[in-house]
Amino acid sequence: MRKIQHSKLMFVARSWSQRGENTSHHHFFNFFPGSVNITNTKYLKFDNIIYRKLKRSANHDGYSSLSVALEWEIIKKSFFHKPKIIHFWFADHDYHYSILAARLTGAKLIGNFFFSIEEFERRMPNKNHLKHLDLITASGKKQMEYLADYFPREKIVYLPLGIDTEFFHPPLKQESRVNPPVLLHVGNNRRDFKTLRYVFLLIQKQIPDIRLELVGGASTKYLFKNINNVKFHPFVTDTNLVNIYQRASVLLLPLLEGGSSQTLNEAMATGLPIETNALPNLEDYISKEGVLLSPKGDVDAMAEQCIALLQNSQLWRDISSKVREQSKQFDFKEIRKKLIGIYRDYLGFDMNGDRS
Repeated sequence: MRKIQHSKLMFVARSWSQRGENTSHHHFFNFFPGSVNITNTKYLKFDNIIYRKLKRSANHDGYSSLSVALEWEIIKKSFFHKPKIIHFWFADHDYHYSILAARLTGAKLIGNFFFSIEEFERRMPNKNHLKHLDLITASGKKQMEYLADYFPREKIVYLPLGIDTEFFHPPLKQESRVNPPVLLHVGNNRRDFKTLRYVFLLIQKQIPDIRLELVGGASTKYLFKNINNVKFHPFVTDTNLVNIYQRASVLLLPLLEGGSSQTLNEAMATGLPIETNALPNLEDYISKEGVLLSPKGDVDAMAEQCIALLQNSQLWRDISSKVREQSKQFDFKEIRKKLIGIYRDYLGFDMNGDRS
């Protein structure tokens, strides 16, 4: 077992402008003080002809000029910091050429993956670059099965998405969440907005004062034109997002395909009942007693389950309590313990006395 300092751990992650500091990679930056953290937030410029050429040669939709810039930063910083672990938090987007940095320093390369199976097929047809990784951490068990066709199964480890259950928490007064009822939809990727529209219209026939609020999805406003009680939120801070979750009655999340969902964890942590689809990877996070599942695209089933939930206050309270409890196993502190154990058990690195 080799002891290493936090300074020998390099995290690589892009930051999306729509989110603040309460994201998975920001938490891990904070959990390992002194680690080398590479993001696009401060100093990276990523639009030049060389980056664009390298991007195209990767043959990987999702890998961008920004991805090339991040990997170039890894190579430069590896000369000075000599990392022992280089962990890509969004490897489906940003990992491709970093075997060069690993060869220079002897670092172990780890890729964390979030893509759904459909996204892997569509956006990463060529997976030859995966063979250079020393370990894969995957956020879903179906992802693990899929990746085992391209990478040794014994080197693929399940690392769930984390959530800050102190920041994302239920409101003090639960009663205010169901009167008047509010359906909430959050996010863009893999979302089925057409089904969302039809489900809302069916529910509205039974519960006329119900409202639908959407965080994200602005490009789909045309689908909801001339429909009453629909509100699109513009850019929101993490604090505002918590408040939106706390005011909602149900998270209505129809999906086109299965993938890991941070939205799911956020809603559960705030005690918000969820109606979504029975799809791979989602099932790794939910309690079937606490989340309502329907077949993909089944408008009638989703509407019926939402109506039954909203008209049964005791059922609503029971589910709210169950999803909140379910979320605690994915608290960032628990995920940190898992990550330390992965570094120890699969790579032989002891994080200088840290214990899982």
